[in-house]
This record gives sequence, C-alpha cells and structure tokens, in this order.
Amino acid sequence: MYICLFFVLLCLFKYYVLVIIFALPLRYYNNLCLWRQKRRQESEIKNQELLLSTDRPIQLPSKPLYKRFFRFVDNILASFQKLLVHKVKYFPSHGVRKLFYKHVMLVKMEKHVTMYFGCEIRAGYNLHIGSGSIVGDNCILDARGGIKIGSNVNISSEVKLWTGSHDVNDPFFSYKSGELCICDRAWISSNAIVLGNVKIGEGAVVCANAVVTKDVEPYTIVGGIPAKVIGKRNRNLVYEFKNNDFFY
Repeated sequence: MYICLFFVLLCLFKYYVLVIIFALPLRYYNNLCLWRQKRRQESEIKNQELLLSTDRPIQLPSKPLYKRFFRFVDNILASFQKLLVHKVKYFPSHGVRKLFYKHVMLVKMEKHVTMYFGCEIRAGYNLHIGSGSIVGDNCILDARGGIKIGSNVNISSEVKLWTGSHDVNDPFFSYKSGELCICDRAWISSNAIVLGNVKIGEGAVVCANAVVTKDVEPYTIVGGIPAKVIGKRNRNLVYEFKNNDFFY
C-alpha cells in the first residue's frame, strides 16, 4: 500500500522532484551563462575595434568539434530549464517559486517581492526586482537584454516585458536586445507590452493593452498603440507593498 502511494505521489510531483535534483546543476549553468555573456560583450567590443582599424573583413574561425558538443549540451540544459520553469511557476507556494527564481535562476530579488502564478522568466541572471514589487499572473519577463524593476512597482497580470527582438531591415534578420528599466512605484497595467531600450519613469502608469516603444516620463499616464501621454499622476505617492505570505 505504501509503495503504491509512493509511486502515485512520485507521478504527481515528478517534475518537482526533478527540480530538487537538478537545482544545483542549473544554478551552475546560469552562472556559466552570465560569465559567457560578459565574455561575449568583451569580444564584441574587440571585434568592433578591429573592424574600425582595418578595411579587410574578419574571417571567423569555424567552431571545433568539442565546442559544438558543448553547444549541444547547452541546448539540452536550456530546454530542460524552460520545462522546469513552466512547472514551477504553477507550484502552490509563493515562497517555493521565489526560492527557485532567486537561487536557481539567479534573479536578483529584494525583500517583500511578490511573484504570482504563471510568471515566465528568461535569462533570470539579468533580472533585478526591487523591494515590495509585485509581478502578476502569467507575465513574461524576457531579461535577455536586462530588466531592472524598482521598488514598489506593480506589474499586473498578463504583462509582457520584451528585451530581445530582431532587426527587420537586416539581411540576416539579426538578433538585437536592449535593457528595460521600470522605476519606483510605476504601474504596468494588465496585458500591456513594454519593449527593450525603454525606461518607465518613477510613478508612471501604463494603461491596459498599451504597447510602449519609447521612454515614459515620471508621473505620466500613457495608453494606446503605440503608447502616448493621456494624463498626469499625483506626485505625493508614499505607498509600500509588504507581503510575507509563503503559501498562495
């Protein structure tokens, strides 16, 4: 009887068992991704300097076999982590979800942060969330280009923060990214989309279903597609969000 119960529980919570088993390897994997990102940025700067100093095109060497193998392993780990993210984001404990985001995905998260159900995070090591901020249900935080969220920010349900994109005029449809910054006490309302290379000023409000493609000045209210200024917000904001619940 107990053996049957054990296997039933194992089948029900198999993905969470995998999270426990692979938490440490995935933490090291994310640390490695962060290190390689810094190395890639340094390499891009050197290549740009070399391009400026010579008229001859740079011939990039082909990747050796062992690097192709490591690339294959990277793809497996990235896919596996994405699977676990989709399972953990619905785990019925706010505290457990935060532990996974903070200690496995390396999200820089301060005290009293609230992460509701269904939040999908990409490149968590590039995500910083200030104290008291709230992220609603089913949000997507694409931090590949870097996302900085200030204190007491309210990000409502179904919001998408995209920092990665493509250059539509590039012959090779090349990837590009840009940092996204949301300052203290800003409110991003439901179903809004905010793109990279954008700064949402302190106390600003982005209305529901808006698409933000440019900077938003502090204490302004924007709405529409693309988002435009439609009002002003009072500057006497003093509220602070302090949530300490573990289960919900």
